[in-house]
Amino acid sequence: MSTRIQYMKELEKLNHDVLEMSTEITEAIEVMSLALESCDTKLSMQLIEGDDVIDHMERSIEKYCIDLVVKEAPIASDWRRIASIMRIVSDLERIADHCSDIAGYVLKLSKGKPVIPPFQFGEMIQIMKSMVTDTITSFITLDIPMALDVVERDEFVDQLFTAAMDEICDKVKESPLDIDQYASYILINKYIERMADHAVNVAKWIPYIASGEYKI
Repeated sequence: MSTRIQYMKELEKLNHDVLEMSTEITEAIEVMSLALESCDTKLSMQLIEGDDVIDHMERSIEKYCIDLVVKEAPIASDWRRIASIMRIVSDLERIADHCSDIAGYVLKLSKGKPVIPPFQFGEMIQIMKSMVTDTITSFITLDIPMALDVVERDEFVDQLFTAAMDEICDKVKESPLDIDQYASYILINKYIERMADHAVNVAKWIPYIASGEYKI
């Protein structure tokens, strides 16, 4: 097998590993959404215990990227992709961390008096989930317009985040004895918003991979 063919196979493996990690992330988001909606402790524990798998994937991909650079001295377009992947997997791993963080607060909520979560959570999660999914698709296809759309969608998440925070504050005023439960919702609200931010961070690398220009 020629050196070039072997190199292309290594690049294909790198892309496959990123897609495999992305699949784990989207599944974690789905489980997190279900756990939060039903205050499910079993699903929450599943998320927390599974976080190490995604951490390992991130470290493995980063090491593979470094090894490729050292061994192959990639050309400019390949270097852009490899360097961007090292940044991308860091943001993907943080999304998984936030799923685990939310799961921890679901466990805490399950031990207290049930209170109604902010109305905005459902829509926030759906938009954030679509942002992560489209970011991954734009990475695969190098679809710059799709990546730009992900960035624009973040404004809607920010608006819902502010509305949810206002709603939580109002509920605390109405029912101050439930402040511990609402404090958990404040942090969950922030984690959802941060997950969307990490999707934006990934999306911003797509134009660079595709054209060499960091446009956003």
